[in-house]
Amino acid sequence: MDLNRRHEYCNTFHVEYYDEYGRAIGIPEKVQPIPGQKLRDCLEHRLRQRGLTPSTVLFFVENSRTPLPDNCDANFLSGQRIVTRGIFRQNLF
Repeated sequence: MDLNRRHEYCNTFHVEYYDEYGRAIGIPEKVQPIPGQKLRDCLEHRLRQRGLTPSTVLFFVENSRTPLPDNCDANFLSGQRIVTRGIFRQNLF
């Protein structure tokens, strides 16, 4: 076993991005997290590229109504389709 290759793995998952109105943002993409990385940390840069902030989105496994916890380990999501949905913002006037 080559120890220099110990972090090579193929734990990938697909991510779809939606705004708070249910409109798709961009195309789905494949993501490969670093071992031990949290889902929110793994997708933070990609969310900002699409005009979303990590604090205003929820993550779901496809066809699920229960959001994933904020501290979810991204490595356990391999092979899944993750849906990222924006949360409605409430105006306080």
